[in-house]
Amino acid sequence: MGFKSTDEGKTWTQIKIPPFEGRVAVAVAMRTKGQRMYIVGNNIENGSGLYRSDDGGATWRHMAGKDTRISNGQGNYSSGVFVDSQNPDTLYTMSTAMYRSTDGGVTFEPFKGAPGGEDYHKLWIDPTNGKRMLVGSDQGASVTLDNGKTWSLWYTQTISQVYHVATDDQYPYHIMAAQQDTGAVMISSRGNWGQVNFTDWNPLPSSEFGIVRPDPKIQTSSTVSATARAEVAAA
Repeated sequence: MGFKSTDEGKTWTQIKIPPFEGRVAVAVAMRTKGQRMYIVGNNIENGSGLYRSDDGGATWRHMAGKDTRISNGQGNYSSGVFVDSQNPDTLYTMSTAMYRSTDGGVTFEPFKGAPGGEDYHKLWIDPTNGKRMLVGSDQGASVTLDNGKTWSLWYTQTISQVYHVATDDQYPYHIMAAQQDTGAVMISSRGNWGQVNFTDWNPLPSSEFGIVRPDPKIQTSSTVSATARAEVAAA
């Protein structure tokens, strides 16, 4: 079951949603007075995991037919549905790839990835311009300004999830860790020019399941040498 409020959360009424098992994601389309809604979850009724409502959640219609790509990805690991800010018939679903529909969820085509392995999770669509979007995945964020025709490189160094953080004993000391899906990185705690910026980052050989530790037998304060002395151990 789901719940809906029409008075900014002061009171709630129960609405019936499709009988999904596990995680679901909901999107309400702008410019529809809250009537157009989408919900996505695991594959259901031998078809996709997507349903659509045109009456504020009172009734739901199974969309995308037998297209089982349009559902949660990797079980319940990734789940999401997002609607264009200008057009309620244009929507995006998230999985190991992004898919786009321009006919209200009847059919879909790959939008980003497929294959790619980025494990998409979130999408921000500019409320004033649906061509401007920012997608968030395991390995960071990427931006498009032209409706997905071109994308920026992944912004990873400052926003990716990191694991097994370690430091060395130098001054200024270095911080190192494995990143989700994007190898490992190391950065100086002080920065080369008085403040930390993108020039202070260095890649290290590892992956998200690795553990990065400095070699205590090698003493140096230079970032370049510190990169060379970082050793990788299996998790």
